[in-house]
Amino acid sequence: MAKLNRAYWLFGQTGRTPVATAAPGVGKTQSFYAFCRATGRTGYILVPSMRDVTDFYGAPFADKATVAGEEVSVMRIANPEWAAQCWDGKPHAILLDEMNTGVPAIQNCLLRILAEHVVGEIPLPDGTLIFGAANPPESAATGMELCSALANRVYHHKWVMDKDAILDGFRKGCQFTPPEVDVLPDNWQDYKPLVGTLAACFHSQMPGHLHSEPEDDDAKSKPWPSPRTWEYLIDGLAAVRAANAGKAVELELAAGLVGETTAVTWAKWVDSQDLPDPEVLLAEAISAKDNQRPMQYSHPNRPDKVICMLEAVSAAVLTNNTVVRWQAAMSIVHEAAKREMDTTMAAVRPLARNCPPGAQMPMDLAKHVYPLIQKAFA
Repeated sequence: MAKLNRAYWLFGQTGRTPVATAAPGVGKTQSFYAFCRATGRTGYILVPSMRDVTDFYGAPFADKATVAGEEVSVMRIANPEWAAQCWDGKPHAILLDEMNTGVPAIQNCLLRILAEHVVGEIPLPDGTLIFGAANPPESAATGMELCSALANRVYHHKWVMDKDAILDGFRKGCQFTPPEVDVLPDNWQDYKPLVGTLAACFHSQMPGHLHSEPEDDDAKSKPWPSPRTWEYLIDGLAAVRAANAGKAVELELAAGLVGETTAVTWAKWVDSQDLPDPEVLLAEAISAKDNQRPMQYSHPNRPDKVICMLEAVSAAVLTNNTVVRWQAAMSIVHEAAKREMDTTMAAVRPLARNCPPGAQMPMDLAKHVYPLIQKAFA
């Protein structure tokens, strides 16, 4: 069975919030329950239109506190029960269902919850995931567009209904097979420095895509580029590459964070680097070592291409990290470092932090890398 909505599930596992939009009754909520079962999480569903502001911020109450040795009256916040329950020691996932039915006051409460995972006066435990779901405003009860500030804090996902799974479930007497969901690898953040460096090169060469808030109110409720959504995109792309989900998922994620126009420009720029297949580079490095001959290596003609090439090699190795492949990658890094040391160093950290037992780094490269490894683990 094909994996659908991969960008949604992968992005949500980074700790950021995706919002899936589709017509009612196509399986968004049930898929959330299936995700919770697959990942061993306790699922909690909140519907903004059925809740009060205090359910997302907490209720104020008067209390006493000692300040400078004197007892004074203070105002504290009693946290919502659902937020307190997240501290039971188990992993949790929260679904903000029918998310665009909340009144503006509730949308304002969600800003800090989504950006910082803080509810009232307490943070949610590390590892708590927050997902969103919405129906189009025209088909949602009391539906409205998301405010600009909230829209710029989420990934906007166009939900794909799994028609084949639904029909198969009908044939089995409405016994539906749970959707297959990628579980994000623990090392996904190792891909962030290289993806971030790639994004920095893009903005240096292609100015005007870093921040562009639309003037039209309708467009403000949809994805648009800002430093925050680019930061989220770096997280998302790192997750997609860690899961080896492919370029189509990368483009889908970019479109839902920085907008389709910017996403297409980004994808074309990445493709235009015209870089060699990382598996071909690794095979050559392995062959050269096995046959005790110099490696055939062609250095890219621009620093951004060097970064792209090494990022691809690093990503390929980290998805199948063996001693032979890791040492081959370091041989490629070594060849690049002979020509551009500063640029090459951006590729070393994720590989160095995932060195398999028994692997060795070229000594000429190690003396430059060692200070970086010390700094990374300080």
